[in-house]
Amino acid sequence: MEIIDLIKNQINIALLNIGVTNIELNFTIETPPKDDLGDFSSNVAFLLTKRLRKSPQEIAQILRDELDKSSFFEKVDNVNGFLNFFVSPQIYQRICSKIL
Repeated sequence: MEIIDLIKNQINIALLNIGVTNIELNFTIETPPKDDLGDFSSNVAFLLTKRLRKSPQEIAQILRDELDKSSFFEKVDNVNGFLNFFVSPQIYQRICSKIL
């Protein structure tokens, strides 16, 4: 399983934990333009604005708080509604060991 799929899985779990069901979102996981913004980022909060009737920043904050509970991420930031992920070194070690 690719790391992007693992991140999407973490986001889907967080969505379920905050009560968002019937998830059929086509959100993206991308590499941010600058290294200091994280390992990966997502637009998932923007896709939920109509459904949750909240701003992307509010949704991203709720998701950030939920994702911070996971040991998968070292840190999750909410930057203007985008979620920026810093993947835990332990996760990278596990992925590298599977590759080797």
